[in-house]
Amino acid sequence: MTRIVIRMKLVANVVLAYLNLKDYREAYFWGDRTLNIIRMHTDGLVNYNIGAFEFPARNELGKIFYRTGCAAKELGDVDTARMLFRAALLYFPNDASVQAAVASVALKLG
Repeated sequence: MTRIVIRMKLVANVVLAYLNLKDYREAYFWGDRTLNIIRMHTDGLVNYNIGAFEFPARNELGKIFYRTGCAAKELGDVDTARMLFRAALLYFPNDASVQAAVASVALKLG
């Protein structure tokens, strides 16, 4: 358990570091890679529509969804950013930054 938490903290911070450097491709790469690995090893428990609240590093997982979404948005992939931000919202439903991110990529009807 401890290794999982430490690895997730490390990845969340690596993604943040690349975002701060404005290296959005690397930020996206490391976030997406980690989310794919986690999904493979949890038999789909971690996905974009269901919060993995029993996951030992759930806060860090939410940060990875959010930060990877930020990278996707900066790369112009609004559909992926929307999906990642909505997933982050499952972990941080009351966080104003996450709510603003979701609103920034919301589908505009009309």
